[in-house]
Amino acid sequence: MKRKLDTTIPGIALVKAGLVLFASTQLGFVPFADAVHWSLFIIAPGALLVFAGLTVREFGQLAATLGSVVLATGLVLAYQDWFDHFQNWAYAWILVGPVAVGAAWQAVGVAHGKSDARKDGRALVGYGLLAFIVAAAFFELVIGISGFGVLPRMSWGVVASLCLILAGIALILTSVRSTGSLSSRNSEDGEKK
Repeated sequence: MKRKLDTTIPGIALVKAGLVLFASTQLGFVPFADAVHWSLFIIAPGALLVFAGLTVREFGQLAATLGSVVLATGLVLAYQDWFDHFQNWAYAWILVGPVAVGAAWQAVGVAHGKSDARKDGRALVGYGLLAFIVAAAFFELVIGISGFGVLPRMSWGVVASLCLILAGIALILTSVRSTGSLSSRNSEDGEKK
């Protein structure tokens, strides 16, 4: 027999919160105006969706995934506003995309006993965090998107020479990988002559 989720108490709480908010705005008083950051209006619905996804089995993974993306977006925006670091959006979207989705899948897998969702979520979080670290290092340390980095302090001659060296190393590694080893290729060239 299916058990229905009783939504009476959360419904009453939402109606009360709506009435208090409506009355306070009509009276010109916004409760906790200085304490409530605007990002909470993004974070709270995301957290509610994640909670719903973890408690309701039917559409749990979908609700948790959507909620996790909204929640991560709110957290990133709060960080950017509090620390005035909006440049990090160049790579912070990775936390909103793969990392948040993977975290939701992992949580749903644990909550509902889905081992495939837990495994896929763990992999997505791992790859997402790796991509985030690489992108953050590239944008912050190499390009210097926030004002401190290696590339902006170098001359174009140094940058061009480093690019040529890296391209040459990539070609050598590709050649070694396709032939097996560098020494076997040299010995083959000697035998042909």
